[in-house]
Formats: sequence, C-alpha cells, structure tokens
Amino acid sequence: MADMVVLELKVFWKRGIILAEIMAAAPRIRALRDTLLRARGEEARLVGLKLAQLLGKALERKRIQEGAVFTDALGPLAREFRVKEMKADNLVLSAEFVVDRNRKTEFDNRVRELEATAAGRLTVACKESTADEAAE
Repeated sequence: MADMVVLELKVFWKRGIILAEIMAAAPRIRALRDTLLRARGEEARLVGLKLAQLLGKALERKRIQEGAVFTDALGPLAREFRVKEMKADNLVLSAEFVVDRNRKTEFDNRVRELEATAAGRLTVACKESTADEAAE
C-alpha cells in the first residue's frame, strides 16, 4: 500500500444556489412555493408537506447527478473507490479513492478542475487519509 494513497473527497453544495436552480427548473415546485406564501392554516400545512416531499426528491436526484460528475471523472484515476454514507444535508458526495502515489497530482488537478467548473455552486475538500481513517 506504500505506493498508493487514500484520498477522502467531500463535496458540499451551497444550498441556496441549488434550491434556486431547482425552482428555476421545476415549475410545479415553484408554483407550490408561491401557493405556500399565500396559504393559511390547514392549506398551508398541506401545501408545505407536498412542497417538502417534492423538494426532497428533487434534491436527491440532484445529489446523485452532481456526485456522479465527480465519481465519473475521478474514478478512472483511482485503483478503486467507494462512496460513503451521507451524514449532512449539504453533502453531495463523500468518497474515498485509492490512488497510485504517482497519480496523486493528476487526481488533485482534476479535483481542482471540477471545483472550478462548479463555479461557486459547490465546495470541495480533498485530503489524504491515514489507513486508520480509511477503515472507518
């Protein structure tokens, strides 16, 4: 394993920006939000529940799409990788990549390119983890 490194990648989204993107792309969600702003009482509760349900589904679809951009681009640079459990609402991807030490710079450069492409919508953190951390 001395010739390899384990790189832990975490990608976070800026929730306000992502929600605005979803609103712009989903007229039904936007209409429900507008209805909720005017609704009162039981109607507000029901509309709010429906809006939360649709937003949750839209966020999960977006999380999968955004995460796949990273795994599709970085996976070929790694010997192997695994996606970890998502423990935060603003976490798009948490993954560990086992990379040949001589490809680490290439991997790091690709991470920076992906972050630049995200244009402020996402924040990316990548660090080398120890064998003990990787086992968790």
